[in-house]
Amino acid sequence: MGDVVKLKPSNKKDKHQTVEKKNKKQDVKSSGAKKNVRTINVPTNNKPKLVESGVMRSHNFMPTFRPTMIEIMPLTHKSGRTYEIGNKPICVSAMLKLVLLTIETTELTDEWSILLWNSVVSGENASRLRDLNVKLTFVRAFEREDNDDVRGNVRGRRRLALFSSEGEDNKKLQNASKAHDIQLIKAIDEGSCVVSFGAEVFVTAPDEGALEEAVDIIRNQLRATSELQGLSYELDINRQPYPYITYGPNKLAKNNHIALHQTAREAATTALYVDSGGDRKPGAEYIGVSKGKHIDSYAAYDLKNPYSLFVGNDTTNQTTTLASTHNEPSQLYLSKVASRAYLLEGKSVVHFVADDVKHVDALRSIPINDNRKVTVDVSQGLLNLLQPIVSNTETLDENRLRARFAPHIDNIIVLLNQFRDVKDISMNDDFANATTQVLTDFFIGKKYWHHDITHHMNEVTLFGTKYSQFAKLEDFGFYITQHRTRNNNELMTKALNELNTIVNTRILTTVPALNTKTSPIIDELVKAQYRIIDLTAMNTQSSSMAANPSVNLMVIAYLNMLLPNLSNGDVIFFHGFSRLSSIAKVIDTIIANSGININVVYTEKNQASAVKTLDTIDHQLDLAMVDVYENRVEQLVEPLGMSAVYNDGLSSLRGSHFIATREGIDYILLDSII
Repeated sequence: MGDVVKLKPSNKKDKHQTVEKKNKKQDVKSSGAKKNVRTINVPTNNKPKLVESGVMRSHNFMPTFRPTMIEIMPLTHKSGRTYEIGNKPICVSAMLKLVLLTIETTELTDEWSILLWNSVVSGENASRLRDLNVKLTFVRAFEREDNDDVRGNVRGRRRLALFSSEGEDNKKLQNASKAHDIQLIKAIDEGSCVVSFGAEVFVTAPDEGALEEAVDIIRNQLRATSELQGLSYELDINRQPYPYITYGPNKLAKNNHIALHQTAREAATTALYVDSGGDRKPGAEYIGVSKGKHIDSYAAYDLKNPYSLFVGNDTTNQTTTLASTHNEPSQLYLSKVASRAYLLEGKSVVHFVADDVKHVDALRSIPINDNRKVTVDVSQGLLNLLQPIVSNTETLDENRLRARFAPHIDNIIVLLNQFRDVKDISMNDDFANATTQVLTDFFIGKKYWHHDITHHMNEVTLFGTKYSQFAKLEDFGFYITQHRTRNNNELMTKALNELNTIVNTRILTTVPALNTKTSPIIDELVKAQYRIIDLTAMNTQSSSMAANPSVNLMVIAYLNMLLPNLSNGDVIFFHGFSRLSSIAKVIDTIIANSGININVVYTEKNQASAVKTLDTIDHQLDLAMVDVYENRVEQLVEPLGMSAVYNDGLSSLRGSHFIATREGIDYILLDSII
């Protein structure tokens, strides 16, 4: 199961610690563990039991000594319910209970949780939290309320309102209560349900100073964001030693009027993130209920991994969860969940969609601010293959210019190679050498470049020419034709003839979208945080994109353009990667040579394409998820380490998914989380 976490209160004077020490001695003795090594059994999530066992306080109180401090200890699974706890803390944390203030609650929109993470973990705040090396894990808990009890509470509040004072503050409370109660009764009448709601933010930091500063960032942002009026937090010191124990909603007396009761729809749209099981790592995200481990618990996994694979179910083309059914393939649903996990940490997300245009719409529907996402259809001819794209914020001195020029030439050669009749691409053959010389001379002739840039910096405009003024591919084609007639070198002539065939015959006459000037939308694409590259419209003549060089060229072109504008920890999704198998090695090389630690996610809609992708990629996956429900997964059992017994047993259960990490495997029932 790997390393997980253990929450331990830092107040050494706490009575709770005395009980804990006794339990520690008993556990060590019974387990036969070595001295100073502690083992525990994970308790029930029932609050009275937790209080009885000494792992939770029976009531809230605020000690004066380090009230917010929780130390996180390494926790390693031994067997069954037994875990071994390390001796030294790996970080510190605080648990913040999100509280909806009664009078102001109804002013919040249904999507307030989206506003919350857009404001807290984006922009300047995200940068500050990253600098502090702070992680945020959002935690929630729901309890379904009895409909008759809800109706009774509503009637009681109405009677109370009739005999209450006519003060201004009380009128606000009455109006808020009335509006909220109407919504609750309407939901019940329509066959829905009402839930009691609780939510927390788990703030993890490397030290106390960073923790305190991170909490201040959250506090100030909640105060400054008008759309979040009514939302605040209180320090939660009640949940103490065990990882991610959720014992139910946080029912505070001052909020019993309204705030912690929501309709099922509200609960779904404000569904923050429950972390109560799975691999139990800080930053893990709730995805469902574990059915394949010793403990039936919430399954929370860190979906941010160097290499991941999501396999959907094309027999249903739906995503079935514990709560509902979504009309989108499960691999896309999982992709949106993983995308959000990256966005929450301020990372950039790129989606290359090569399999189905409908998938573009599904990915575009992720609930984030529109100004943070851009979608481009490459068939519209938006990118000039000859022109390098740089961010407006990038400063290019002489050294940077030299460092950018050679890779740009190489990138163009790689693109042109997609239209050659060769099996392997070389950057040192006659074609590559000739193309390098011709491109360099072409750029110099256009005054985009100079052999001696040290003394002719003013003549170097390759990275500064306006899109509308930069030469197109047809201009380069004309230059090639002229250069052929003036060249007497046999090897150069042969290479130029091949180059002429590629540019003037195979590209310009068959793929007009490649002969274009760069569109201003490319600037928006570079700046956006969530990007979708739609390749599907380019695939009009072939059922297999592997045989479509224009599509391969576009993938490489956009990849080369975006990579310099990405950062460590950002992620690229390839949807239908099996259809790009002919350039798989090229893609892998480009990403590896970028100098940036980019995470990659592959998604496939069935087991046949997934097997093809597994055969294509050379590296081992860090995480894999497979939709098991009524799905054909026989070919994936061996390569992914699936259990044929579990497959058979869970294939009839809606929402069944297999998940594998480097630490182990599990089967879960997927829950609705977006």
